[in-house]
Amino acid sequence: MQTLKIAFIGDFQISDNYPNTKNLISAVRGDKRFEVVSCEGGSQEATRIYMPDRGKISKLLSIAKMFFRALKSVRHINKTTLPACDVIYIPYPSLLVLLCYSFFSKRRDRPLIVVDCFISIYDTLVIDREVIVEGGLLAKLLLWLEGRSLRDADVVLADTCVNAAYLFDLFAGEKGKYQSLNLCINESLFKPVSTLTHDSTSVLFVGSFVPLQGVDVVVDAAIQLADRTDIKFQLVGDGQTAPVVESQLASSDANIEWFRTWHSIEKISEMYGNADICLGVFGDSRKTYRVLPYKAYMAMACGKALISSRVEDGVIRESNMPFLALSSNSGQELASKIVEMVDSSEHREKYAQRARAYYKRNLSNERAVDELYALLLSELV
Repeated sequence: MQTLKIAFIGDFQISDNYPNTKNLISAVRGDKRFEVVSCEGGSQEATRIYMPDRGKISKLLSIAKMFFRALKSVRHINKTTLPACDVIYIPYPSLLVLLCYSFFSKRRDRPLIVVDCFISIYDTLVIDREVIVEGGLLAKLLLWLEGRSLRDADVVLADTCVNAAYLFDLFAGEKGKYQSLNLCINESLFKPVSTLTHDSTSVLFVGSFVPLQGVDVVVDAAIQLADRTDIKFQLVGDGQTAPVVESQLASSDANIEWFRTWHSIEKISEMYGNADICLGVFGDSRKTYRVLPYKAYMAMACGKALISSRVEDGVIRESNMPFLALSSNSGQELASKIVEMVDSSEHREKYAQRARAYYKRNLSNERAVDELYALLLSELV
């Protein structure tokens, strides 16, 4: 067995705000096939990397600090030569680090560069959230910058093969370097537990209230089920679409408990453990159908019945769907699917068992490390 020497270098957080990086590094450290020779640039501060509600001066200072840290990361990459490691892994967010690397890199005798793209900044701001007008000068500049930054990577990782193919369509280059790797979660917290007996069926949604998540669809379903006193919705989170949710709830008697304050990952895992039914994402953007959201990993790891949007072929690796998928993301259809599960404990248990089995076979941290090791070996041959 060949031991791969790997260095994690970048401007990233090892915190529960960006749990994939934290848990992937932990899983790799615990695997004998890898030797982590360096972990440069990681911060354990529990802060958001992007803070859209800040003032202009604060935003500029934040960008300047990120740029400075990105330059430091490039310096670390340039100092890490082949004798030191086989692979340099640049965790999310990688855009600024890669952009600086494209101008200031030392390419001779460098290790394999693997990049966790996770979220395309262009796709998020232009296509998904429509913050920047598609086709405009700023959008074109952002597309060029992100494409240039990915040019020097040997492997670009996305969370699903469909998302990887989409990134290639956006940025072109060598199609083979766009690969997929499932996300990693804290498996010591998100695991099957006995659900407490409730007087009503608990339906849980946790999210950051971005358009992709379709929180308005969840609230619409709850409003339609207001007369079902045996169904209790728990809404956890806050963000961009929260004002829409406020407006919906102001004129309804929906049976919803909305937790808008910050919750620790331990508390979130407890909520998943106590839920009867978990909800995924229900947005109407193209991105919705290419991804498997983090909340789906959490629900399936806990062995919970999950309802979410349909996904494109290839997102789910098996023909047997591990969750109940909506054909159209509407409150009416979601309400109908929730009623199906509430009124049939056998139906709910079937999807709960499917979810846990699928997670173990395809989404576990162990599976991610296995696939990462095989991918890196094939690239290093």
